[in-house]
Amino acid sequence: AEQSYLTVYLLHGYGGDHTDWIRRGDAAITADSLSAVGAIPPVILIMPNGRNSFYLDSDSESGSAAFESAIVQDLLSHVDATYRTIGERRGRAIEGFSQGGRGTTRIMFKYPELFASAAPGGSGYGPEKHIQENRGAESERLKFASGDDAWTLARAYADRADRPKLPILIWCGDKGFNYETNLKFFAYLNDELDAPAEKLIQLGVGHSASGIYEKQGLRLMKFHQRNVSR
Repeated sequence: AEQSYLTVYLLHGYGGDHTDWIRRGDAAITADSLSAVGAIPPVILIMPNGRNSFYLDSDSESGSAAFESAIVQDLLSHVDATYRTIGERRGRAIEGFSQGGRGTTRIMFKYPELFASAAPGGSGYGPEKHIQENRGAESERLKFASGDDAWTLARAYADRADRPKLPILIWCGDKGFNYETNLKFFAYLNDELDAPAEKLIQLGVGHSASGIYEKQGLRLMKFHQRNVSR
């Protein structure tokens, strides 16, 4: 009863739902197997269903529901009040893949005081750049608030004099269609903004969270465990 646990929030990709991390992403299965053999401590995984929202509060293909606020204002406090979490920033991590990687990037830079660790994977930083250059519009159907894109939010975070330290791991497969833009965003953080990030590139794997977890699940989970303050 005295034990408390790291909480990792996992954001799924476009066209999926909260079960992706069990059916396809394999993060839950990986965490179970690694903790069973003592490779990592037990961890609480929270898998919200973000539908096709891109985890936005503004208009999205899933309607105008406030997915971002549901996570940062409601879900985090509910989980900490309900389960034996380490609690607050020092015990929380956020991770996502594809659409979930984009959501993770935006949320981590807008609310760095909420997370001790962040790992956006397979993110569409090309579309995020398009959004930046078109006043929030990715397409006729999908519109973000102006400035609510990964590139602008990263700069705003880097420019903060009081910015909290935020360990970041960018991960993708080198055969994925957005591999090159992930490298560009990684360079943007490290070289232009002086907002250090690590990268994990899995050779021979495409746009697949499960393909990367099969090879690098231990490293992904240990990245979060390393950054937690117990």
